[in-house]
Amino acid sequence: MSAVDDGVAVAKLLADLGDTADAYADALRAKEIKGQRNKSRCCPIARYIAAAMPNLYNVTVIRKRLYFLVANSPISARVWVPMPVAAEQFTHRFDEGVYLDLVEVA
Repeated sequence: MSAVDDGVAVAKLLADLGDTADAYADALRAKEIKGQRNKSRCCPIARYIAAAMPNLYNVTVIRKRLYFLVANSPISARVWVPMPVAAEQFTHRFDEGVYLDLVEVA
């Protein structure tokens, strides 16, 4: 699979979570994915993508985009994927403490 194909697969995984922030929260709850607030590589969305696609690493959510690196890729470049509005809204609300049940407890 090429980096472009991985980007398309990531976009589909994001879309599959739903079309609202609450739908994202419900889907991540159902998958038992938790994360850390204000941590771009440890948020639930980054963890969900990393778990679903183990060939990716450094999955990072930054504002309106998500990026990752592809393991064993001949080119070590970041692949950027725009996040759906629902993903942006979920991330903002998660970081603000709206979905505390999705916060990983140390």
